[in-house]
Amino acid sequence: MKATIFDRSGSPQFFIEDETFYDLSGQPVAFLDDENIVKFSGYHAGWLRDGYVRDSTGGAVGFIEGAKGGPPLPKIINSPILTVGRPAPIAPMLKTWTKPPVFGNKWASRTLNQFFRGRLL
Repeated sequence: MKATIFDRSGSPQFFIEDETFYDLSGQPVAFLDDENIVKFSGYHAGWLRDGYVRDSTGGAVGFIEGAKGGPPLPKIINSPILTVGRPAPIAPMLKTWTKPPVFGNKWASRTLNQFFRGRLL
């Protein structure tokens, strides 16, 4: 599966291919283990469920086209030409595991970039 991941404004920010998340330059940022999003540091970051990228609070931080069961989707601004992702590091052992919260119909307070980059802007 190769899909663009959009932020809450409908702007393309990341993509997923072969269970690895990449920024638009092709740099790997996280991987998918079942529906769990895990950073290459080994820490659990959130979930990809029903097309929504969810953070630890259960709020949506992004989505792929066709997402269902979450907050209203914005109009997609444009879909980029997806680059080829660089080789991803070997997936580490998971250091933390978070039980899923109740997934709601709200956008999270942090941005998609903050979610994948692990910092506040």
